[in-house]
Amino acid sequence: MLRIAGILQTLAKKVIFSTTTPVDPANVHDHHETISKYNAYLVPKLEAMGVLIDDLNSVVKPHIDTYIREDDHLHLSEAGSDACAQAVVESIKKAEEML
Repeated sequence: MLRIAGILQTLAKKVIFSTTTPVDPANVHDHHETISKYNAYLVPKLEAMGVLIDDLNSVVKPHIDTYIREDDHLHLSEAGSDACAQAVVESIKKAEEML
């Protein structure tokens, strides 16, 4: 991801990274701890590169019961998609203000 961020920075005026969203605890293939470690490793390094962080993990985590689909315990529900879309819009507006 760090290499990709570097490449994107040569192509765009501002790069935004969205953190990986949490999964429902019933998900047998992924776990909050793994996702949290991934985000915790990347976010400070990307911030140091000047990448704007869109923390979708923080948007979804308090509302896992409604923002993550019950049928697969992984993907966003319609409500989760709406909440994340709004967060992305806000990040884009923030990036635009920084230009």
